Amino acid sequence: MDNREIEILAIVVASAILLSQSLPLVAAVGLKDRTHVHVIVIFKDKPDSQLIQRYQGGVNYRYKLIPAVAASLPENAITRLKKNPDIAYIERDYEISITDTDTLPWGVDRINAEMVWNGADGGTEVIKGRDAGSGINISIIDTGIDYNHPDLAPNYKGGYDFVNDDDDPMDDNGHGTHCAGIIAAAFNQKGIIGVAPEANLYAVKALDSKGKGYVSDVIAGIEWSVNHKMAIISMSMGSTSDSTALREACEKAYKAGVLLVASAGNKGYGRDKDMDTVTYPGRYDSVIAVAAIDKHNRRASFSSTGPEVELAAPGVRIYSTYPGDRYSIKSGTSMACPHVTGTAALVWYAHPEYNNTQLRERLHDTAEDLGPEGKDNEYGYGMVNAGEAAYVRAQDTDTTPPGSISNLEASSVGDTWIRWAWENPQDADFGYTMLFLNGNWIGNTSNTYYHAYGLTPDTSYSIGTHTVDVSGNVNETWVNQTVKTKRTTVAASTSTFSSSSIPSISIPHISYKPPSPNSFSSFKSYSSRKKPSFSYPSVDVYRKTRMYNYNNNNYNQRTYFRNDASTSTSTSIIKKMNKELFHQYVKDVQEYEYTATKRYRLQPGE
Repeated sequence: MDNREIEILAIVVASAILLSQSLPLVAAVGLKDRTHVHVIVIFKDKPDSQLIQRYQGGVNYRYKLIPAVAASLPENAITRLKKNPDIAYIERDYEISITDTDTLPWGVDRINAEMVWNGADGGTEVIKGRDAGSGINISIIDTGIDYNHPDLAPNYKGGYDFVNDDDDPMDDNGHGTHCAGIIAAAFNQKGIIGVAPEANLYAVKALDSKGKGYVSDVIAGIEWSVNHKMAIISMSMGSTSDSTALREACEKAYKAGVLLVASAGNKGYGRDKDMDTVTYPGRYDSVIAVAAIDKHNRRASFSSTGPEVELAAPGVRIYSTYPGDRYSIKSGTSMACPHVTGTAALVWYAHPEYNNTQLRERLHDTAEDLGPEGKDNEYGYGMVNAGEAAYVRAQDTDTTPPGSISNLEASSVGDTWIRWAWENPQDADFGYTMLFLNGNWIGNTSNTYYHAYGLTPDTSYSIGTHTVDVSGNVNETWVNQTVKTKRTTVAASTSTFSSSSIPSISIPHISYKPPSPNSFSSFKSYSSRKKPSFSYPSVDVYRKTRMYNYNNNNYNQRTYFRNDASTSTSTSIIKKMNKELFHQYVKDVQEYEYTATKRYRLQPGE
């Protein structure tokens, strides 16, 4: 290296040193630097970003709604910054997450499928150890399945495309994906949940992108299903033309032990009410033909009728999966058919000893009779009832209940909500926890948390729990906790308000209208660290007080309103209202150590 190169290198190094010395410390702190702690710094007055930088911190966001900044600070800097007189308080910027859950479509709810895998009416969580159709193989002969859909991917196991003659039965229409979601949309805390959310789905594509296909491909799909040991074949399709070959294929599959379910058709009554409009293959004796009903348990106007109708199920405005991670609402007996298919999966899981004929009879016997008494041409034996059909009386010899939950605590509390968390017992056969709020059963969960919403501020709530194992044994030992919601701070900030009832000390709910800008004839602002006197004011005063408690880093700002009785026509009401607010003021001052007060004198009559 020659002298010139050495000289240039020396200049570069010196420049780098000077540059590093001139940069503020905050430049070395990335906004997402994990060596720093993410906090929210609340100031007593205006936010000061330079103050954060002097403590080797970085400002991520400066708020306008509140006097605060989101920042990243070293741990030791937080302790020192808390002592700064300009800081009201500092809190950790903790992570929050969505509290999403599966949507329970009305059809799944109507046939009581959730009672099988959850045990609670309206439940959306598959409880461990309960029947969700796990391991039951179902082939859906249709337009294919979007096997990448997040609600279907967990249960998709394979299939074949007879339209394009390959092993990629991707749905290019949407109909098959919609039917698949009704049958077995997975429990994954998003999207929807199906009738049998743990059943195995196989896509057999026999219909093209327009929803049309040849009988030959349907027959090939039935054959594929038999050869691949499918338990149930679901066919939401129909034709007014009979086919001897299709009839024989269905009969052979049924004799092989497969249960076949199909839509009854969308031909309505036809020319007259007694006309048989059920389409093929639902019209065959070896196939269960399913009619459609609406939310009022009435036959859908489009639903075909005839003596071959065996069962009815929801088929009007059914919300289900659709290609491209989407969802869609569709109507038709095509939507009713999968409800029966999913129910059959639940029953076969509950009764593995059944053959397909016994399973079929079980569906008949437990259906909810609709229309004329007994079997009829519109509803068949009635609406399928998964809750009844899949019910099994416990015959387990295990009589030992599981352990109780542990470490139950309120992880966070607000004025209208409480979030409880706990640890589940370690029993291998633990099933779920029964939850009770103030003594009332509210549902079952296998999770380790419960979030109660819509609560009343400043009110105590008790959560109680029992645990249940997979055999149904209940541990009736109560594990509970009582927590009080936070008190809501209500600001009475004007000269017009009303209240129907006033507690002895707490601030009442107030309705009001803002005062006009010219309401104040004089203004005085001052700050004091002394306790104010507790004499009741006799003049009109609009008092805004800000208090801070150094012991628990709690900050409170409330507006207190005063009115001289002589300036109001409702003397008794105003005086009582003001007295209660005054008592609240006294209580707050006793609890807080520092007050910064602003007073405004109102014009007479305001």
